[in-house]
Order: sequence, then C-alpha cells, then structure tokens
Amino acid sequence: MKHVQVGKTKLAVFTGGEQGHPLLLVHGFPLDHTIWQLQIDFFVDHCRVIAPDLRGFGASDVTPGVVTMEQMADDLSGLLDALDVKEKVIFCGLSMGGYVGWQFWKKYRHKVLAMIACDT
Repeated sequence: MKHVQVGKTKLAVFTGGEQGHPLLLVHGFPLDHTIWQLQIDFFVDHCRVIAPDLRGFGASDVTPGVVTMEQMADDLSGLLDALDVKEKVIFCGLSMGGYVGWQFWKKYRHKVLAMIACDT
C-alpha cells in the first residue's frame, strides 16, 4: 500500500503488476481494497492492478461533509493521473463501487476500456 495525494485528499492504493491492461478495482460500502484480495492475487500476473481505498474508507483520508459518487469518480481520475496511467482502464466496481463507476464513465469515458458492475 502506498498513499497518493489527489487534490487535498490522500488516497491509499495497492498497485501491482505491469503487463496487460490496467484493472481498477473499486470496493463497495463500507469496505476497502482488501475485499479484492483474491482477485488481486490472480490478476497481478496478468494486468496492472490498481485497488484504492475510496475517500473515507480503509487507510484513505476522511473528509468532512457528504461525499458524492461524482467526487469519488473525480478522485479516481486524479489517482490514475497521479499514477501516470495513460491507457484506458477496465473499471470493476462492487456495489457502491459500481455507482462510482457509472459517474466515472459519465465524466471520464475516454479513460474506460470496459466496465464491470458487480452487485450494483
């Protein structure tokens, strides 16, 4: 895990693997990136895996007030920029992560190769 500054928020993120398409794994409520451990273990040999803790969850900063799905999508776009991800990502969101995914696709579809919405 490392911490990446995205705007005024510090996000915790696991990154691993270097080959294949970037795979962005976005957890649901009230979880964190560890929900994806089995998928991380498998895909790290096939993809560039990026599994963040969303703002207010896991080891990421908690910010005051209400945080919208759109703000979380903005955070993820900023995270990809900070990690220098130039390729389109495969966005995989679980539950609330899928809600974030729809906002991400709405605003940043130029960064999306494919979307997976699990239990959303």
